[in-house]
Amino acid sequence: MNKEERERKNLAQKKYYENNKEKIKMKRQEPRAREMAKINQAKYNKTQKGKEMKQKVDKKYRETHKEELKLRDYNGKYRETHKEKIEEYDKHYREKNPEKIKAQAQARAIKIEVDLCESCNKEQATQRHHEDYSKPLEVVFVCGACHYKLDEQRRAREQNKELRCICQ
Repeated sequence: MNKEERERKNLAQKKYYENNKEKIKMKRQEPRAREMAKINQAKYNKTQKGKEMKQKVDKKYRETHKEELKLRDYNGKYRETHKEKIEEYDKHYREKNPEKIKAQAQARAIKIEVDLCESCNKEQATQRHHEDYSKPLEVVFVCGACHYKLDEQRRAREQNKELRCICQ
């Protein structure tokens, strides 16, 4: 993304912000309200009535989610019993993709500069996306949904390149 495109996107974001100030303010206040609800819930859970209610809710959850809990236990045990296999896979992945690992590490050091996704301009930008791992500092700030779509598009392009190479 060149400088002109970035400026155009920033201008679009500013325009969107101006048109939706109230909506954005409300969204920014939601995390505070959730945090207060968590604090109040924690206080309630410490009371006798709260402890009894939590036990009832936990018991009901265990009864209705038996299969899911079994699977979760299995996955946790698998990670414990196959620790060496998982470490070997991780090591192999790092060796196979050093450029990707390096780019991701450098991208984590970059602070997310924009509020809204640079792709859709609707959701909050929470992730960093590389179009090309050989340029680790060229990062696009996107929401989770757009990041998924961009990765799918990149994989499709890479797959098409591989197919073309086989044909030639």
